[in-house]
Amino acid sequence: MIHFTSGYELTTALTNILIFIVSIYSYLNTKDKKWKLFFLLLTIDSFLGVIVHGIVMSIALHNILWIILTILFVLSTNTLLTIFVDIKSKIAVLLSIALSIILLIEFYLGMKFLFTFTIYTLI
Repeated sequence: MIHFTSGYELTTALTNILIFIVSIYSYLNTKDKKWKLFFLLLTIDSFLGVIVHGIVMSIALHNILWIILTILFVLSTNTLLTIFVDIKSKIAVLLSIALSIILLIEFYLGMKFLFTFTIYTLI
């Protein structure tokens, strides 16, 4: 049986549902390849966000989903950087790889993704 969260976590899950709906709509109605990629990543990220914030699960599964979510967050932010800052796609790929490695190190050290999340929230 599925157990749902409550309080702030459930509110965040509901917000992710709205983001999911808007990102699907945006993906389907966008012609630009970079924006389509961004909205695709946002769609996947928000769907996983609904699961992570809305359903009670084991800590191990929760951590695995957070790793996937954070990597998607890095990729979607780098997509925005290629659109707005006009950084080259190769630089965005290298940045994604570097921050994903830092993310895995943070996970191994039990740092709860604080470093990568803070960096990308500031960006």
